[in-house]
Amino acid sequence: MADTNSSSNNSCCAPTSSIPDQELTSAVDFETEVRPHISLNVFDLRKSLAFYMAFFNQKPVKLKEDYAKFELSQPPVNFTLNVHEDNYDQDTEYGLQMYYQHELDDMRERLAKIGYELQTADNGFYIRDPEGNRWEIYH
Repeated sequence: MADTNSSSNNSCCAPTSSIPDQELTSAVDFETEVRPHISLNVFDLRKSLAFYMAFFNQKPVKLKEDYAKFELSQPPVNFTLNVHEDNYDQDTEYGLQMYYQHELDDMRERLAKIGYELQTADNGFYIRDPEGNRWEIYH
């Protein structure tokens, strides 16, 4: 078996170093270290909200006139609905919410080294897949 703690191990799947005790964590507490973030564009929030409340068997944790947010533990996902009545173009956003800042930094560095174009965001970065789907990676 290979030594997974070796600093010369540069594979994509090598474990990260131990996490310092003083490292800042996410402002939102969730059980896993990484969880998906899915943001869906919708025409009618009322209809979509009724469906997803039944689908998840949970009320949203945040609700505005044009936005609803579910923080689910099963499945562990940050799921939002956003109204886009006039410019609904199926430009849906997907994402990963990282619990630790160093995980976000490691991912950003790895993807940049490979040559992917990254867009800086307030708490992370954006990247598009080959089909044009946008992913937000954030802390």
